[in-house]
Amino acid sequence: TVTYTMLPTGYYLSDAHLYVGNALLPSRGGKYIVSPGSFPIGSGSLTETTTWTVSVEGLSGTIYVAAHAVACECPEVTCPPDKLLCLDAAPVLLEGAMPAGGVYSGASVVGGVFNPAAAGTGAHVITYAYQGADGCSGNCTFTITVVDCEDGDACTTDTCINGVCSHTPVN
Repeated sequence: TVTYTMLPTGYYLSDAHLYVGNALLPSRGGKYIVSPGSFPIGSGSLTETTTWTVSVEGLSGTIYVAAHAVACECPEVTCPPDKLLCLDAAPVLLEGAMPAGGVYSGASVVGGVFNPAAAGTGAHVITYAYQGADGCSGNCTFTITVVDCEDGDACTTDTCINGVCSHTPVN
């Protein structure tokens, strides 16, 4: 039995190879073969313990076992910077998180779009979750703060640009 213990987190197993035989190294056509892909047995996430069981038949005497695995680092999941939005701003397509292909979620997020009017004023935490086909996963958060610049003063014209309020006196 050969057991690969897949630690630490943040890595994934891209290839695993196992050789069992009477020769010190496997060979084909009189040449030693020790290249990846020669004896593939599987792949999976390094966050798990995976056990492969190999039955050996027809071998006697000295038996050699060679195991080889290729581990790759998972990409770091990063979020875009925090944002300021005006309450009356149009819905915003969420983008900028890496690696691409994840899902945004949070209050008033539908299909990767944040709606400030539906969210209302205040700070809203948005989560970006990534799950790669290679078994890598992760998430990050950022905050969208929605502001309402209407101050209720009839003597000013209230404007909001990129989440920044200005109040211009009416003459």
